[in-house]
Amino acid sequence: MIYRRCKPNEGTYNALAALCDEHGNDKVREAFYIIQSLSKRQRCCTHDFYKSVITSLCRKGNTFAAFRLLCEMTRCGFEPDSHTYSALIRGLCNEGMFGGAMEVLSIMEESGLCKPTVDNFNAMILGFCKIRRTDLALEVFEMMVERRRMPNETTYVIVVEGIAHEGELELAREVLEELRSRKVVGQNAVDRIVMQFNLDFD
Repeated sequence: MIYRRCKPNEGTYNALAALCDEHGNDKVREAFYIIQSLSKRQRCCTHDFYKSVITSLCRKGNTFAAFRLLCEMTRCGFEPDSHTYSALIRGLCNEGMFGGAMEVLSIMEESGLCKPTVDNFNAMILGFCKIRRTDLALEVFEMMVERRRMPNETTYVIVVEGIAHEGELELAREVLEELRSRKVVGQNAVDRIVMQFNLDFD
């Protein structure tokens, strides 16, 4: 690719990320040098590669390695975006490290470099809902609103599904009805939740 002046695309980054997953940090560094070489010759962006590797590591339950890689990459000038932070939050939640995930949100807020987005808060809310702690998810929801990040349809769907997963089907139905009446959840989402949990819904 380097000698033929081929530009890397998403497939290139994903293939290198998969290689890193299989063979650990040595291959991460090797892939790092390959991408840097491509970047220098063709002025292409390496951000997608870094983001892809971190996301992939987190998805595979190797969040510690993802954080180590992030530290190494930031020294080389990489600036994580909200998507990268969402991957880290999801990874920490999946590994049961909810305190660490909340700490990521706090660091984002305090540093001012990349303020938490709705998607970052959604990742945290989903993490709590998956372990049937909708009470904690709602605390994050309140924090999000206090910080003037307006919930989107995904936020509301996560909360309703969290309530339903805890067996509170009547409450989930009532909340869903209210959200539909306020037109913050679309009909497609309503239909999917009703079918998923067999809610008695008019």
